[in-house]
Amino acid sequence: MDVLYPNRSNEAEPRGANRRKFCPEGQVGLNGRHVSFPECTVDTINGKQIRERNLFEVAGIEDQTSVPILYDKETNTVVSNENTEIVRMLGTIMKEFQKTTSLVNLYPSDKSHEIDRLNNWIYQTIANGSDRAGFSSNQDVYKDAYKATFDALEKSG
Repeated sequence: MDVLYPNRSNEAEPRGANRRKFCPEGQVGLNGRHVSFPECTVDTINGKQIRERNLFEVAGIEDQTSVPILYDKETNTVVSNENTEIVRMLGTIMKEFQKTTSLVNLYPSDKSHEIDRLNNWIYQTIANGSDRAGFSSNQDVYKDAYKATFDALEKSG
């Protein structure tokens, strides 16, 4: 599994600002301090940092830059970029490829209905709700989405 650096690129980088990238060596942040994360890896698909050759371009996708993604290295295909689908796949159909003997079960069958219910509620009310508010060009739609999102956040707390 390849792991991206959690911070995005800046304006001074060759592919421009706000790009996802592989940066296992870390980088100097806006605060002037060097930050690195041991979990970050190099790009084993392209052998480069994502800012030099975009993974989505390799897969023939021009309008998608969100992560996480599940990428098939053999077919150069983005399988999914939806986090709950990826976790579900890692906990079920991809479990046979697990290299560790960890006791972590990402999608236990006895909890799958509750996980799906909660994921759907969180997506509809919080994730999608904040998008409806943030991208709205209509004040009434914005107010309704804003209220629904914060009501859901209050309920979840």
